[in-house]
Amino acid sequence: MWKDYFKLHFIILLWGFTAITGKWLSIDATTLVCYRTFLAAFGVAALLLLRGVSFRVEKTALIKMLLTGGLVASHWFCFFEAARVATVSVCLIGLASTAFWTSLLEPFIARRSWKAYELILGGIMVAAMAAISGFQPQYIGGLMLGVMSAIFGALFTIINAQFTQKHNHFAITFYEMVGAFLAINVFLGFLYLRGDNIVFLPIAKEGQTLATAYLYDGLNLFFLAIICTVYAYSASVELMRRIPAFAVNLSVNLEPVYGIIMAAVLFDEWKEMSIEFYFAALVILLCVFAYPFVERWAGRQAKLRAERKTGFAVAPKIDA
Repeated sequence: MWKDYFKLHFIILLWGFTAITGKWLSIDATTLVCYRTFLAAFGVAALLLLRGVSFRVEKTALIKMLLTGGLVASHWFCFFEAARVATVSVCLIGLASTAFWTSLLEPFIARRSWKAYELILGGIMVAAMAAISGFQPQYIGGLMLGVMSAIFGALFTIINAQFTQKHNHFAITFYEMVGAFLAINVFLGFLYLRGDNIVFLPIAKEGQTLATAYLYDGLNLFFLAIICTVYAYSASVELMRRIPAFAVNLSVNLEPVYGIIMAAVLFDEWKEMSIEFYFAALVILLCVFAYPFVERWAGRQAKLRAERKTGFAVAPKIDA
């Protein structure tokens, strides 16, 4: 179990770098998601072929995976757009509400009752993020986009937790990337017909040649598509077989902490960090690492209640 959590946090560290990578790219958020999903789908397809894993899934599941891909595309678009509209830190602050939205939405989708400790921990996370943001009005647009990204992220994470019970995680990733690619292209078509100016190709920044801009954007897209998606996204989906969706999303709340620290180093933003940031970061860490213990305690309490009710000892669950 602890090995799984360590792997999860390594993946989150990679994700913490994605907002910074998106900020560096010269193309806009819509085009970025288009290229990322295309390269990711291609990369996962290559892995499936090399490993001899079947692409086949039943028709109903296929349609659901493609539609879930639309949620992934929406999540990424809002995420990268938030970093551009505001700052990397504000983008990641909004994203940190994912655990709270998961605690509200999962009971509806998974058809289970609410768990008090999930709602409490999720609420603490939102309070901690509010302390970091300070509700600065100039960043409200970026913060709202970050929150929308969190809602979409919570939805597809909960759905993926159900998919992993029956389907290969690489196959899930492939069809969701295809669905995300199709969804973002529909949105691109809408923007094009509306007459919006869309940046499809890299633009040379000050002090760059066009060739350097292409190389720079290409390397960043490779990192986003292959490292952060083909590896990290697929691995996170596979981990959901053993780690609850809420635990995954609660841990993902460390992404803002990792990302803000890296942004502080790379963009010299550390001067803007207040005491509230450090306090909220500590609260986040405590919530993340407390969750497995709280969950285990809640499980023991449920077992004791069942034993008192029936008068018999409840046998421990044995994994097959």
